[in-house]
Amino acid sequence: MLSVSASHGSLETGLLSLNAAGGVILADSDDLFLSSGNGEVGWFMQPGSSLTYDVKIGDVTISLYNRFSARPDAVLNTQGLFPGLVLSPFFATRQNDLGAAVTWQMQTDLSLTLNYNWASSSPVRSEMGEFGERDIHSVLASLSWDVCKAARLGIDGGYAWTAYKSDFDADGEQWHVGLFAEVSLPFEHRLRLDAGVQGMSFEALSDAQFFVNPFNPFNPSQLLTNTGDNSDLSLTPFYTLTLSGRLSENVVHELSAGYEANLALMSNYVQAHFVNYGIQAALWRGASLGVSGHFEMAEDSGGVFAGDTCSYGGVARLQQTFGKLILSASYGFTHFETDSQSQTLLRVWGTTDQHAMGLTAAWQLCPKSSLYLGWQHISTALERTDETAEQSRAMVGMRVVF
Repeated sequence: MLSVSASHGSLETGLLSLNAAGGVILADSDDLFLSSGNGEVGWFMQPGSSLTYDVKIGDVTISLYNRFSARPDAVLNTQGLFPGLVLSPFFATRQNDLGAAVTWQMQTDLSLTLNYNWASSSPVRSEMGEFGERDIHSVLASLSWDVCKAARLGIDGGYAWTAYKSDFDADGEQWHVGLFAEVSLPFEHRLRLDAGVQGMSFEALSDAQFFVNPFNPFNPSQLLTNTGDNSDLSLTPFYTLTLSGRLSENVVHELSAGYEANLALMSNYVQAHFVNYGIQAALWRGASLGVSGHFEMAEDSGGVFAGDTCSYGGVARLQQTFGKLILSASYGFTHFETDSQSQTLLRVWGTTDQHAMGLTAAWQLCPKSSLYLGWQHISTALERTDETAEQSRAMVGMRVVF
């Protein structure tokens, strides 16, 4: 892997910045679904890799950006006999985000931001066909007011339209409008609330028809002609409440909880309740420990594949610095469980437990470059098929700053 951070110019004359991390994967087997195709060799690009151009003209800041990512499967795709199909919750994808944002500092305490984004994504696996390939165009606006040093208020809203290349999913429109408030609390804490209403509407689909490809009977885009979901989301409340701050001189934490609806691939949309918590502590000189956990309950809107999903897990990471050498060890666990809703025609269910352990070492070669070595072991267990898969990965990389 090579990680590059480079910039040229200034915000007043025009600042061009590149932040990207990517590389090549060499596998000792051909059963991995890599971001550049199936096989033993592939390339990847980490999410967050971007090329941006920012310029400030008076009170207006203009940002042009392009973000790109290409990742392999997050979990192994193991499917059992029909019925009782186990669908992998993640699959290899490529995505590109192209957009422009304009921020107008109307007054010292009042700013307006407008943003347009075009997100284009597609699956990597050839057997997935056009399933999941879509374009999302969105326009967002946000007005923020700094009431005082301890409080900020604002209003934001957005409209998006989604187009799928295949007829498996329904094209649709999404919109939301809401308020946000952020206040400082005693004991170095800060509370933020985002709340509002959202809605979604989708084009009507014809009745779902079964079509089984005898050479690949478990591809969801070939089992059925479409999702069979004709649900729209009427105006529905959403919210996210976040509390963050310092518990002591050496300990900081953040707690967030909320409810929202998002687009889905096996139905029109999914509604989710979630809770996340993370804590970071400085232990002794050069050492830090970070622990985080999450819990989510999600429900599909309807259709042939509609299901209810529960997932939870956590990550712990210990890091120690010795001068120019940084060592870290991590462990993560994720539980993913889904069961079909009572009205669905095709029963989709499964339970997956995944354990991941990793060791990394980073050595600063000079002020603008560092060498990275890493090892990770992933164990994935599918309860329904009583099957466990093991993966071990070794990585070498370099980070360069220009």
